[in-house]
Amino acid sequence: MSSTDEDARRGDERPMLIIGEDRPDVEDTTPEELRRQREEAQREIAEARRRAQEEIERKRREAERELAELERAKEREIARRQRELDEAERTLYKRETRLRRQVSASGETPKARLVEKPPRVPLSQKGLRRSSRALTVAAATGVALVVGLFTAAPGGGPDVRTEIVDTDRSRVLWLQSGLAADEMIAQRMAGRDVTPEADGTWPNVRLAQEASAVYPGRDFYADRAEESTARMMAEGTSDVRALTLWSEVHREAGYAVGPWEVEDLVEEARGPDGWSYLLLGAGVLGLVALAVLALVGRSWVALPVLVVATGLAVAALSVVAAGDVEVRGAAAAHEAADDALDEVHDQLGRDLEVTYGISTSSYTQRPEFWTDDPFYVDEVPGAQTYLAARQDMADALEQGEQAVAEAAVGLVDGARETIEGQVPALESARGRLVGTMAGSRSDWGLGLGLGLGAVVVGAAGVALSGGRGRTE
Repeated sequence: MSSTDEDARRGDERPMLIIGEDRPDVEDTTPEELRRQREEAQREIAEARRRAQEEIERKRREAERELAELERAKEREIARRQRELDEAERTLYKRETRLRRQVSASGETPKARLVEKPPRVPLSQKGLRRSSRALTVAAATGVALVVGLFTAAPGGGPDVRTEIVDTDRSRVLWLQSGLAADEMIAQRMAGRDVTPEADGTWPNVRLAQEASAVYPGRDFYADRAEESTARMMAEGTSDVRALTLWSEVHREAGYAVGPWEVEDLVEEARGPDGWSYLLLGAGVLGLVALAVLALVGRSWVALPVLVVATGLAVAALSVVAAGDVEVRGAAAAHEAADDALDEVHDQLGRDLEVTYGISTSSYTQRPEFWTDDPFYVDEVPGAQTYLAARQDMADALEQGEQAVAEAAVGLVDGARETIEGQVPALESARGRLVGTMAGSRSDWGLGLGLGLGAVVVGAAGVALSGGRGRTE
């Protein structure tokens, strides 16, 4: 068989090629494929160019950062060396000054200076944190604020407030005990029968015992009241002796629990005093001084921080002062209410002494004694009834002893009405005082937080003021 015939048979076995068919062993050379390949090559070239450009830009930025860091390091090193030179120069100057003083002290004349006085480094270059003056002000400011805040802490805890309430209640009971004794002596001098209570206890003694139970430690006065009252009301006791005993019982009822005791407790627990305000004010002024130094030194980062610290300190001072003013106001209102009771109690005692002729005051002999306003305070609420009873006494003096004795009973009744009408006002003032003292503790806590915040923010402001250094 010839080779031509064999090739013909093999050609019949091969599949016929189809134009446009994608076969792996045949390269597509159509215009569309060539265009696609060219565009893909262009995109690859552009992407490679972009990546190369980004790499160049990245390396440029890194180089700039490294150069900037080297520049800053060089400036810091120069500034450090300059500070060392300045410090060495100051040390030499101080040493030469000391040696010159020693030479002068020995009687010799010192030679000309070898070291000139170093110039003062501007605040703008060294900053607040490198300024001894600024650091001293900052330290003093922090100490003043912290000490001022802690000395302003109210001491009125629950125990103190309970003691204030008990003391005040006991005082009211003692005044009522004295009023009961006044009523008993007036009834006796008017010839009326006066009997003890069912258990044999006299009314004033029972009130004195209640007062001693509310606020212990006054048993001595309660025992004396019981003993003196028993002798005063005994049948065999003369009127003069009974009046003397009554006068003692009346006076002791007024000071068994003195009006100053509640005031002292409030003053001790109030909190801030003059030193507290002085220290807090000094702290505020210190922060203002630091802000001014930051402005002078052109520490533009530290300046707003120090202004914020100053605002916090002012707020702390305002909160502490506001709480203290509120407590002072409540204490003044309570004191006024207590003074009104005390005035009526004392005046009734004086009036009865004049009525029964045992007063030693020369003023009581004047005609205007019964018609003038007897009270030392500007106004005693509800005293009109008692003043009217005093006017009745002035009229009774011209009508005989029995009329005077009956008018004395009217004096006691008028005093009782005035005192009983004033007791609710005193209790209300007491409640407000105790409530205000309880709230002042939380006010102080807020002030403490603001003050400590001012200290922290102020310290941060000083730390941020590092200056620009010296590079020349």
